[in-house]
Amino acid sequence: MQPLSARTRESCSTSFSSDHTKKIAIRTPTTGAHFAFGTREEVLRRAFVGASDCCGGMLQSRSGDIKPENYIESWKQELNRPVQMRDVVVTLKFETGWRAALPEDANERVLSVLQRAGLADRFDVIRNEGITATLYGDTGLLRAIYGVDGELSPWRVFTHSDTGTVPIDVRPCAMFPRGDRPAVSALLRHRRRRATRRRR
Repeated sequence: MQPLSARTRESCSTSFSSDHTKKIAIRTPTTGAHFAFGTREEVLRRAFVGASDCCGGMLQSRSGDIKPENYIESWKQELNRPVQMRDVVVTLKFETGWRAALPEDANERVLSVLQRAGLADRFDVIRNEGITATLYGDTGLLRAIYGVDGELSPWRVFTHSDTGTVPIDVRPCAMFPRGDRPAVSALLRHRRRRATRRRR
């Protein structure tokens, strides 16, 4: 696993990873924007979900099994040393095809997330004509659709090649919001117990 993160001007991170998953038949490691897009806290929350997959061996590195605590720590370290990401230009238009930025069959889900984000007025334009959005200028819109709490995966609009090499100074990333720690610990304990039962 080789996580990388890129931070925008509005304190959002687009995080990439290279790993092996047993959920698919072909296990060739690839690097892509399939991990998370959102604030550092949201990305770290997504890392805890990935850590739960490590418990049963579903998520692995090139060397094999990953300890959940090591997986989380690796993301924490990367979030503490982000690099600048270029101002990606995205065409938001409903189209057919598996690589479409907005799949035709996702229009109701997209409308739902835009309503939750207070951006419902943008939907009709996207639906009828399509719009051109930029990462720096339309962070909120892109985060609503492709963020950790959005409906679509960020690989549809971001790629690893969008990252640069200019480092950004940030405050140290806390391990996890204090109020959520009990729930996260319970999740990891539950996944560990299930993994142990399966191995028996």
